[in-house]
Amino acid sequence: MQPLLEMTQHEFAELCGVNRESIRLWTLEGMPGVSKPTRNSAYIDLRVALPWVRANKWANADDHQRLARIKADTAQLDLDLKLGSLMNVADAVATWERQCSGMRARLLSIPSTALSQAGLSTNQAESVRDLIYEALEALSGRKDAPPEDWESASGQAAKRPLPVGQKMRGRKRRG
Repeated sequence: MQPLLEMTQHEFAELCGVNRESIRLWTLEGMPGVSKPTRNSAYIDLRVALPWVRANKWANADDHQRLARIKADTAQLDLDLKLGSLMNVADAVATWERQCSGMRARLLSIPSTALSQAGLSTNQAESVRDLIYEALEALSGRKDAPPEDWESASGQAAKRPLPVGQKMRGRKRRG
């Protein structure tokens, strides 16, 4: 489905809280994005007309015009979201977290891959693992302990304090 990029003069006037005569006057003043009329109505390209109206018509606005400006700003934001020039913060955070998690997993697979494919010794692979964990700690800003899946020399997972607000997974503690 094609995102809404244009609307009629009447729709645009309604969005801006003005009448069609105001739209006609704005066009004469240089508002961009107005197509030649077809069947009694010209179409207005929202990508260029909304920024012009906000910059040129609503600098010193009364309450009615401010409400119209808010509606126009909302329409501009919706348009930018549809065009992909803006991204919802929650979507950006989720995407970033997925990317970081994927990169962490790939980095953590390097020592075992190097051990099997490059013929590194166990000590060399452990040295590579240690360097990777140092880099991950530096990136996360944590210096207090290795990641939870890092096994100690005894073969048991190293204990690590949980970040603030995070609950422990697995079995519940008694006591």
